[in-house]
Amino acid sequence: MDNIQDAPAFFTVTSAVSLLAVIVLLGIAYSASVRYLPKNATTTIRVLAIWHLFDVRVRAYHRHANS
Repeated sequence: MDNIQDAPAFFTVTSAVSLLAVIVLLGIAYSASVRYLPKNATTTIRVLAIWHLFDVRVRAYHRHANS
């Protein structure tokens, strides 16, 4: 691999699209937590809600994509 063009691509278009999808899903989960959780919700509750909302969206997409 004397030439940089011979090296495999580390960050591909697929990587960029996947990263963008994760960011969008996290944004949706965060927005839902802001809208539906009480204003005085603790950080722990907010993080757990975001995690679960994100997980539901990923699993729903994965189930839909594989059907």
